[in-house]
Amino acid sequence: MRRCIGARRRGQRARLDWRKAVVVVTARDGYRVVFSWPELFNVEAGAAVMVAYERDGLPLADSEGALAVVAPGDTRSGPRSVKWLDRIEVRVLRD
Repeated sequence: MRRCIGARRRGQRARLDWRKAVVVVTARDGYRVVFSWPELFNVEAGAAVMVAYERDGLPLADSEGALAVVAPGDTRSGPRSVKWLDRIEVRVLRD
């Protein structure tokens, strides 16, 4: 019986791990920004975050790279936008 209860708890923890997930976005030069998973899916500003490959129907400018992550909903200084997108990782933070 204990094994069954322990397995259930581990299974429930695994299902809820997304609440501890972060999305790490890295540029080619190593610049990184981080978004929490709940932030991206539970707030209006998160819904506006996007991977861009064109602006006004044209490819992004050379200064922006082929792909960029844009966070237009960020209102504080230092918006979390990344030019020259290299990598997007989803990581689960462990206790």
